[in-house]
Amino acid sequence: RIHERAYTEATGSGKLLDGPILPLQELLQKFAIPYELYKVQLAIFHCANLYREEPIMALWENIIQSEFKHEGEVSERLLCTLHELQAIYGSTKYFP
Repeated sequence: RIHERAYTEATGSGKLLDGPILPLQELLQKFAIPYELYKVQLAIFHCANLYREEPIMALWENIIQSEFKHEGEVSERLLCTLHELQAIYGSTKYFP
């Protein structure tokens, strides 16, 4: 039952994403936050030129913590993630 509901939600969300271009706020509220897409949230903040230190630092904490949820070599995965994000945001205020 839970899987059916999740599938229905995901399918509906997919259809919404397949439609017209959505405003960043809507992408953030309907997809990035509920599905815990922390890197996407950071990208949305950056694209919107929205900078508030507390939420940005919380995102970074979530990005780092999410690397510990997966099995495997945490340090290598974390290093790759940080390197990837540094390449994108390194010279901006969005990189700690």
